[in-house]
Amino acid sequence: MPHGLDWMDGEHSLTIHASLLDWMPAVLRVYAGCASRLFGDVSIADLLKFHIQSGKFTLLMVDDLFGNPVLELKCRVKIKLRSQDIDIFEHTEEQFRSLVYLKSRFMHPDMEGYAKQVEFDEKLRSIPELDLSGYGPPPDLFKQTIARYGIL
Repeated sequence: MPHGLDWMDGEHSLTIHASLLDWMPAVLRVYAGCASRLFGDVSIADLLKFHIQSGKFTLLMVDDLFGNPVLELKCRVKIKLRSQDIDIFEHTEEQFRSLVYLKSRFMHPDMEGYAKQVEFDEKLRSIPELDLSGYGPPPDLFKQTIARYGIL
């Protein structure tokens, strides 16, 4: 796939910006098409996550995709293609809040704000006690940490 269209999390999943779906190989567009048959229009999502091993497809809706350097997850829709089941998770209550870090991974270099986002993400990566692997730190810890470094 062309550089800057997706982020591969090991062998677990592939996440893309929803606007880039048409640039993906046919097999991934078919995968998304199957999810659309079960759920409806998957283009309502900001990010699309293809779960490689489990046969799941997740729609991620975030707050202000283009305005915030760190995305706050608002809703997650997990479509289980094998069992044809759908789970919807709201992330609006405090105990379920979740952030999506390193947004530049999901951006194409031609997208507006890409260079600025890469610069911001590099600042985050340079903070030694900030572990952004997996789902990263809880929102409160993240905000405290970057405040100490004068970021944001």
